[in-house]
Amino acid sequence: MKTYTPAEWAAIKREERAAKRANKQAYKAGCAESRRERRERLSYAELTRVLFYSPETGLFTWRVSRGGLAVAGSQAGRTLGPIEAGIIKINGTNYRMHHLAWFYVYGQWPERSVRFIDGDLSNNKIENLREISNEI
Repeated sequence: MKTYTPAEWAAIKREERAAKRANKQAYKAGCAESRRERRERLSYAELTRVLFYSPETGLFTWRVSRGGLAVAGSQAGRTLGPIEAGIIKINGTNYRMHHLAWFYVYGQWPERSVRFIDGDLSNNKIENLREISNEI
């Protein structure tokens, strides 16, 4: 795991605070941005800096402590039950775990919907995820 100098860490924290301020200002201004626009603010570099994803197990682990239960080395994410996909909150935005897994492995957000091949919404192994068309 990479260690940061105090100056690097301060710069990272400044960027996070600036992103949070921008999010709050946009919300207060009534800015209705799309889910895709919100999602695409998370860069691949930021994702891989804060999370580790294991394609074999489908689990995410925090690389850095982010307060509360998000401690470096602990499992990231939560599920809201068997009928909802898991979510991970990064910089104030909730992300679906299967979308993050896709982004982590392929380096780009999915263009279409991502579905679970076996139907198990807690199985985020990359081999269990596939992109499907939204057309009927």
